[in-house]
Amino acid sequence: MMIEIGAVGRVIRKTDRYIVGLFEYTLPHKLIVGADDELCLHPVFCEVFSAIKPLPGEHAYAIYPFGSDIDEEEFRELI
Repeated sequence: MMIEIGAVGRVIRKTDRYIVGLFEYTLPHKLIVGADDELCLHPVFCEVFSAIKPLPGEHAYAIYPFGSDIDEEEFRELI
């Protein structure tokens, strides 16, 4: 359910500053995740659930939804 409403997505790329997450609302089909996939919480839900506080000694990465950047490649090329 959390994937279908766009709260949870699949991590598709990490940089030193942020995580790019793929969320179902950007796809023409359901987002399928496997047991080995790393998941992320959409930024809107991070604020609501206070999920952006890192553990001591860890770095907090900003979550960037794939398809939000106008310069990003078309999401259909990812599929």
